[in-house]
Amino acid sequence: MVFNPDKHRKTKQRIAELATTKKKVWSIDKPKHGDFIRAWGTKLTDLDLVNIFVQRNGAGKEVEWLIQGKDEDEENKILDAIGLKNIKSAFVIPCFIRSNKNKFIWLGKQAGPKAAHEYPTHVQIREIIPVLQKKWQKVYFDNDAKEYVMEDPRVSQESMKQPDWPDEKTMKHEIAKALEERMIETSNHEIIKRTTGEII
Repeated sequence: MVFNPDKHRKTKQRIAELATTKKKVWSIDKPKHGDFIRAWGTKLTDLDLVNIFVQRNGAGKEVEWLIQGKDEDEENKILDAIGLKNIKSAFVIPCFIRSNKNKFIWLGKQAGPKAAHEYPTHVQIREIIPVLQKKWQKVYFDNDAKEYVMEDPRVSQESMKQPDWPDEKTMKHEIAKALEERMIETSNHEIIKRTTGEII
């Protein structure tokens, strides 16, 4: 086959079109150092607070799992296997990244129902959310200082376009789909078995 540069140009154009027409999927992530982001809602109480459990997956990566037993009996078995002191809470924070218009869900950790105390970062997250709901900010966790840092953009907020949020019903549906693989609904879940030592 003879090299055809026109074919490559057409393929490049097609790839660019696919990138803009493909439906964006919510990822589960944390704010990154280089991104200006906004959070959905107008106040803290607009966001859902969920029960989470942090455990390694099969690849050895720590993951936040949502505890949502399919019935009361299964939920009790899950809680018993995990241990109440290991359960944390988290705000489900839909975020919009200004630079690439991507969306992600930040599970902003809070102290669990049976925690003896809360950490300063838990308080910080509650203080950060209302700011992110009102204006663009760069937010990241400073590992040296062990705290979150916020930075204002160098341009005015008025010059920065508002996020293109889906309507609330659509967004709730999309978030539910994104979190689906993180749900622990039965005590037979692989993560529960990993926690109790049944599998490694």
